[in-house]
Amino acid sequence: MFGYDGYYAKHKVNKEIIGHIVLIGSTGYELFDQFRIIIKRPAAGPSPFSVVDLDPWSDNVLLVDIRDSPHGSRWLVYDMVSHIQRDIGYARTYGFFLARDVFGAR
Repeated sequence: MFGYDGYYAKHKVNKEIIGHIVLIGSTGYELFDQFRIIIKRPAAGPSPFSVVDLDPWSDNVLLVDIRDSPHGSRWLVYDMVSHIQRDIGYARTYGFFLARDVFGAR
């Protein structure tokens, strides 16, 4: 589960995303917090900074850092194990991870 930090409510600035990795209990109605992830924004700002997609094949999440001109919005990939964040370019309308075999048999 990912959400914003409490800092935004008071200061109207997004500076990080907080994530909780949880396990679902045997009844299906209880969650057990396993660990917490804090994803720092490259530079704090009032515009959205959020998780867009989770890579089903690795520990990566796709982030979007929305900015106005002249800099523009950016796609970022964050590795939840190594905590390394990489800027992968300007954000367009859609961003997501694809299946390994996009043209595979159906």
